Formats: sequence, C-alpha cells, structure tokens
Amino acid sequence: MRFIPSDQLARFAFPIVALVFLGLYVWGLLSGAVPELALARAGLAGAGLALLLRFGLGIVDAIVIGIALEEVAASDAATDVAANQS
Repeated sequence: MRFIPSDQLARFAFPIVALVFLGLYVWGLLSGAVPELALARAGLAGAGLALLLRFGLGIVDAIVIGIALEEVAASDAATDVAANQS
C-alpha cells in the first residue's frame, strides 16, 4: 500500500479547525464583542479554514498521483528498453 501524505494531513484537519474556531471565539468574547458576533466571526473563519484545508489536501493528492504516474511511466519505459535489448 502506498503512503499518501494527505491521509496524515487529513487526520489533523478537524482538530486544527476546531482549535482555530475555539480560539477565535474565546478571543472575541475576551475582547468584549457581542457573543453572537464572536460566534459568527469564529464560525466563518473556521469554515474558511476548512475550505482551504480541503483545497490544499486536493492539491497534495493531485501531486502524489502525478508523481506515481510518472514513476509508472518510467518503469514501463525501462521494462520496454530491457525487453528490446534481449
């Protein structure tokens, strides 16, 4: 089974978003903002971060698949060369 870096990153995505949400919410409350406004700001920031993480994980997956395809093409080429020489 191949190692895919985004699997390891995906395990940390939810805790990161949760900690950012909680931190921004508490920070908003401590700054004296209305609780509903602090909740809305933290929620929007958390949702934005979740979208960015999802987009980033998609990019990492695409890079890994591209590298794997290049490795397969290179090994197929090497096999063809070895077959033609014999």
